Amino acid sequence: MVNVPTNRYDNARTGANTQEAVLTTDNVNVNDFGKLFGRAVAGQIYAQPLIVSGLTIPGFGVRNVVYVSTTQNRVYAYDADDPAASDPLWHQRLGPSVPRTDYTTGYRDFSAEIGITSTPAIDLTAQTLYVTAKTKEVVDGLAHYAYRLHALDLTTGAEKLGGPITIAETTLPSNAMGPGVTTGIAFVSGPSVPGQGSGNVQGTIPFNAYLQHQRPGLLLMNGAVYVAFASHGDQGAYHGWVLAYDATTLALIGTYCTTPNSGEGGIWQSGCGLAGDGTSIYAVIGNG
Repeated sequence: MVNVPTNRYDNARTGANTQEAVLTTDNVNVNDFGKLFGRAVAGQIYAQPLIVSGLTIPGFGVRNVVYVSTTQNRVYAYDADDPAASDPLWHQRLGPSVPRTDYTTGYRDFSAEIGITSTPAIDLTAQTLYVTAKTKEVVDGLAHYAYRLHALDLTTGAEKLGGPITIAETTLPSNAMGPGVTTGIAFVSGPSVPGQGSGNVQGTIPFNAYLQHQRPGLLLMNGAVYVAFASHGDQGAYHGWVLAYDATTLALIGTYCTTPNSGEGGIWQSGCGLAGDGTSIYAVIGNG
């Protein structure tokens, strides 16, 4: 079985399995090629499932594993071969997801909740899966919206590297939610850049964890995890962001905002991951 550790097979996002040695135009047909079995998960699947072969899973032995992430902030590890193995090898819930209606009842990009919507990235050597999760918790009348970066053990699902780390956390009154809210917002933590653009606070653009949406697949390159953001349906004073984290410590090591002196400029890419050639990173910017 060929490993699929990142969105569209590789950091070039080719979508091509160049190691394919079995499938041909002769055996890919309605009689010999098709669905083998399915698995039930909680939440919608926006992230591409990933595959790692030959892993030793505690209590199960050596398995080929498929990893599935959902909008309920759930990560599942399933046996990729056995139709009878309906239970996951392991399963993690990475915090409470965000109700879709927090972005107005007309926001229809999701059916119910928002959580993990980008494709994770896997370090095969370190046996680590990197994934981001968006959460909401209400404490003392304040809605806390946060993005976190998790590093999970491929074999057990346990958190690694002291994670998760909080990418950013933003609060607003729980009775005054909506992308048009401009008062009562507090930026608890997160990156910022100098700028006079949309949503600036005295010449600084803070990362708004409520407005920003992490859709493109993660990029793992040269010992760093790159995470890109856009918005929820073009709502509010959002920007495009690329954040870089050390893959061994999860420390923030780089921040880039696409539109510090204007606005929008989101990075969506229909979920396609940031592309990297080992030297540079490539992204498609929209709306600004």
